[in-house]
Amino acid sequence: MNIISKSLIFLSALFFFVQSSNAQRMTKVAEKKYKMAIQYAEESNNVKAISILQDLYKSYPDNINVTYNLGLCYMNMSGNPDSALYFLNKTLKLDGEEWTEDKLELMIAIAHVKQLKYDYDGALKTYNQIERHDKNQTWKELIEHERFVCDNAKIMMNNPVRLQVQRLGNNINSEDNDYRPLISDDMKTLIFTSRRENKVRTRFQDGQNEECTYISTRPTLADDWGEAEEIRNLFEDKGQTTATCLRDSDLYLVRDGDIYVSKLDTNGVWQRATKLEAPINSSAEERFAYVTADGNELFFSSDRKGGFGGFDIYHSFRLPNGKWGVPTNMGDVINTPNDEDAPVKHPTKNVLYFSSNGHNTMGGFDIFYTIESQTDSTYEAVQNIGYPINTPDDDLFFVPTSVKDMGYYASVKWDNTDDVFTGYDIYEVEYDEPEINRLVILSGLVKSNDIGSINITADSDGEPLGRYLPNGETGKFVIVGEEGRTYHISATNGKETNSIDITTEVGDSYYKTGKTIEIKAFEFAYEEEEPEVQTQTENSSTGYTIQIFSLRKPLDKANVRGIDTDKIHEHVYADGWYVYSYGQFNTPHEAKPTKDMIVEKTPYADSFIRNNEQYKKFEKKAEDQ
Repeated sequence: MNIISKSLIFLSALFFFVQSSNAQRMTKVAEKKYKMAIQYAEESNNVKAISILQDLYKSYPDNINVTYNLGLCYMNMSGNPDSALYFLNKTLKLDGEEWTEDKLELMIAIAHVKQLKYDYDGALKTYNQIERHDKNQTWKELIEHERFVCDNAKIMMNNPVRLQVQRLGNNINSEDNDYRPLISDDMKTLIFTSRRENKVRTRFQDGQNEECTYISTRPTLADDWGEAEEIRNLFEDKGQTTATCLRDSDLYLVRDGDIYVSKLDTNGVWQRATKLEAPINSSAEERFAYVTADGNELFFSSDRKGGFGGFDIYHSFRLPNGKWGVPTNMGDVINTPNDEDAPVKHPTKNVLYFSSNGHNTMGGFDIFYTIESQTDSTYEAVQNIGYPINTPDDDLFFVPTSVKDMGYYASVKWDNTDDVFTGYDIYEVEYDEPEINRLVILSGLVKSNDIGSINITADSDGEPLGRYLPNGETGKFVIVGEEGRTYHISATNGKETNSIDITTEVGDSYYKTGKTIEIKAFEFAYEEEEPEVQTQTENSSTGYTIQIFSLRKPLDKANVRGIDTDKIHEHVYADGWYVYSYGQFNTPHEAKPTKDMIVEKTPYADSFIRNNEQYKKFEKKAEDQ
């Protein structure tokens, strides 16, 4: 909120000016206390600033400096708009009738607090007043933006999202800021960032403690969260640490503008975090990272050069060698000249969630989402997730769960009326969902010496449910289905296929039971494959090609980028999928340079070399076409 810092700088200089006009005069001792309060306020330690200013207010209730700064400090604290408006309105009465630049700035603060109180009509009236008296048009750009925000907010409040919100209990939330929740796939482990008081941590001048990473667990979904404990020894020293993504046995963290990852060992202890290599980390600041459920995509925010302004969201694919590819900016559909942050992709849907203060917000940061196209991996127009998840204040770090239409996020709103709880708290949100649509979680394991070659598919009554990849290190995979249905699940390495049928019963809903349905382990032979010597010509039905992607609908070649579309070949699978390969080669060695070029220089970074014979077992037979 730029107007806040600007107002405080102005007021610290105004002190001596007002003393000679219409403000109550202070003693020298009081002046010294006042200056100390301003210093605390400029350091964002609003708690200490308010304590001093409230003490001064008892003796000097009509001092314009005291009332104005009390109003601004309460505005900065979040959750205190009534107190802020009281002192700002009193300042307005003390200020007189003349419309000076100082009064315009006071009115800007009043309008903003009205927005925090959801009084958008009142805020719009105040902005209209300011515009009429702003002869130098100092606030023109801000007024236009805030009018847009107010109009958005009124529309959203008239069309609220139906949901249930629950503030997590005192074992999770503290008197200080608690935010960035991370939830495990089984929803029994919660990791989050907190600035709660800690004897071994530093307390800063602004009154806040260092950021630390905490963990809490619960035996079942029906149980309360256990008392949160700090995850220690992630780094050699005790500097600030904030976790951003929990993915199986990997915990991604951000520290000093760089992204790190910590591994969970077999004893359940998080190991020392290691920094991700370039080009993910850069000389700029990276402040959030999220890896998708299949472990193949990384989203993060950065203010590196070449963006659209502020922090932008970037996207990287994991290469066949396990490293991350060159990240790309996600473009102006998602990124704006303002800040975008906290990107998280839904574990079972093609939906990307993120926070922004540059799209059609209700004020501050709002949570937005965009849907990934099934045909070309582009993202559709951004949508605000809606009120009451979003509010006039900052709403950040939304994390969806595998269970349909549930999530966790941090906010400074709702019923923070208890004096014990201030700042950000963590909430659980659940949308209305028909009982028939309750979901089950099927979990399984692949045992193979080449897990990366395993492709898992699932269908029900001939209807494809999706394709899944096991975790590259553990072999674990998760499939989300519905209760009361039979699923045919297959795992193949291109040569050998293992299958199983699983029937889920009504009442198996993971939301009801808190249990996953375990699938038997798919085991594949461990012997090394003998290298093939091939001499086929380029036009032979055997030989090698490069598989570039698979789609649910036929490919529109107009959407293909970076490769010659005349060399693309379509394979129509019996399960309805369209699989596309590129080029023909006599040997894998001959195909490798082209594959490397596609991985490094095109959007198809998960491409791999494949024998043409491997397509025959999956393709739809001619008589069926």
